[in-house]
Amino acid sequence: MIYFKIRNQTKRNGGENMRINSSRLFVLTAGRKLTIEQLAKSSGVSRTTIWKVLNGKVKPNTDTIGKLAAALDVSPAEIIEK
Repeated sequence: MIYFKIRNQTKRNGGENMRINSSRLFVLTAGRKLTIEQLAKSSGVSRTTIWKVLNGKVKPNTDTIGKLAAALDVSPAEIIEK
């Protein structure tokens, strides 16, 4: 089982960055019994970036959101905070 803190996302810088629903991303990852390393490998997003996203250190750009969503086999809208 994987454990990590989930916090609200904070703004890193402007541009195409979006707020992600960290709780939803965690549930999807854990529900598929994936480790952060496995998600990183299947998405092409670095393990460090995934940890930062999940812990609210960075807001991912649309590219990153798309890669994570594709690796989890969900629509990007399912992990974007509304």
